[in-house]
Amino acid sequence: MEHWKVGPGQADNEKLGSLLKKWRTEAQFSRSALARRVGLSSEYIRLIEQGKRCPVEGQFRILLSVFNVEYAVEDGLWLAESISFDFTSRIKEVRGVAMSRPKPEALTPIDRLTRLGLIVDLLGQADDQTLRDVHTRLRRSRKTP
Repeated sequence: MEHWKVGPGQADNEKLGSLLKKWRTEAQFSRSALARRVGLSSEYIRLIEQGKRCPVEGQFRILLSVFNVEYAVEDGLWLAESISFDFTSRIKEVRGVAMSRPKPEALTPIDRLTRLGLIVDLLGQADDQTLRDVHTRLRRSRKTP
């Protein structure tokens, strides 16, 4: 199994970028179509594919899901396609980006499940006050019969 270190200034970013480009072309996504699907700009996708930028772990999870690539996370390493990815950035998720995105299209069942998984992961890391706030908001927003 290959081991790639990816993140700010890492040499393996180019390998990751090439792999993501391969997956994108195999999935027959243009950069702009993929960008819309994952909530990034097509320019940022281009920079990732060139190895000049690296997705954070949360973005990587979304990309793997979009490309239907099976993966596992063990001891902080991401395992996919016989490669272990070691993300060196302390940033795990991009915060505040959702505020600037256009309103998303209706989610397909797979997209919805992926999004729910991401939410559960984030809730697992949230502090107690955030959990109380989310719980209160969800109780208020649920539809009553």
